[in-house]
Amino acid sequence: MLTADVIGSIAERAKRNNPAMPEDYIASDGLLYCGKCGEQKECAIDVGGKEIIVRCLCRCGAEARKQTAEDAFRRLNEERRANWLRGYEGMTFDNSTGNPSMFFAEKFIHRWTDILENGLSFTLSGAVGCGKTYAAASIANELLDRGYRVWMVSTVNLLDRMFDEADIIRNRLATFELVVLDDFGAERNTEYAAEKMFQIIDDRMRSRLPTIITTNIDITQPTDNLTYQRIFSRLNGEAPQFRCKGGDMRADRGREKRQLANEILKGDG
Repeated sequence: MLTADVIGSIAERAKRNNPAMPEDYIASDGLLYCGKCGEQKECAIDVGGKEIIVRCLCRCGAEARKQTAEDAFRRLNEERRANWLRGYEGMTFDNSTGNPSMFFAEKFIHRWTDILENGLSFTLSGAVGCGKTYAAASIANELLDRGYRVWMVSTVNLLDRMFDEADIIRNRLATFELVVLDDFGAERNTEYAAEKMFQIIDDRMRSRLPTIITTNIDITQPTDNLTYQRIFSRLNGEAPQFRCKGGDMRADRGREKRQLANEILKGDG
């Protein structure tokens, strides 16, 4: 049971953390009131027959504390986004237009709790420009906003960072709730690169945490590379393939830009 001395010590600390402001006032009951919202900033409690005055939050004080917490969370998220989703920060659900691969992203987010609970992983494959990277990044940004640890990195960048950031990479692969390995197959076509990719994917699969791998490769098709055969086998067993449909969105945007440029150049000068 808390003693009066302990509660008194807590009350003094609360007083320092919630000081009186110039506009606050003492009412007829002898307690401090907020000069802005008019609510109590002090309460009288009885502890073993002894009355102790303690500070409490008024309405505007509670709102200010909530805003401070929200601002701190927003700053933390901005730092995490810049570090964990570098290069993919602007790929969000809000900014998506006409991307056929967003069907996968919407379903993934809708079933995220089940996906996390069961440690489900997916290979998101399709032709160049079909929007699979954007869809995966939208998932990553959404889950980061929800407070999850999410890392998205291209396989080319990942292999380049293996030596200098080995401990950081191992920790993220082992503990982050979602890891997105983007553009698998774009890394250097060497036996070393293939072996490292197998180790990375195998480590992540062993974590039993969700992973999304984006690739232009159809992993159900055979390959002559023995190491990539092992990778495809691992993915087919642990990260079933979801094929994205649709054409090259970049080519469509390029045609639109060329048309606009032609219209501008043909205009009256």
